[in-house]
Amino acid sequence: MRGVDILAERAASGHAGPVGWSLPAAAATGAAVGVLGGLIGLGGAEFRLPLLITMFGFVALQAVIVNKAMSLIVVLARSPRACSASRSTSSRRTGRPS
Repeated sequence: MRGVDILAERAASGHAGPVGWSLPAAAATGAAVGVLGGLIGLGGAEFRLPLLITMFGFVALQAVIVNKAMSLIVVLARSPRACSASRSTSSRRTGRPS
């Protein structure tokens, strides 16, 4: 995946953004994006992209690629739960399992 390749290249080159590549900064940023996205019902990409550019020093194209890869991971992680929820909702409406 291109997003993962970009992260690996940046780590190997020693290039870090204004804050650097610290795990606590990445975890705090991810938690803030998750909370904000959850509060207003969005996936978080709306908040993630500006943070990738300003805090972590990505250029715009790299930030978009990494953001898309992160969005794909979120969708894949959520899909099984969303599918099971829709099946249980449809079986409650029809009275028979789907």
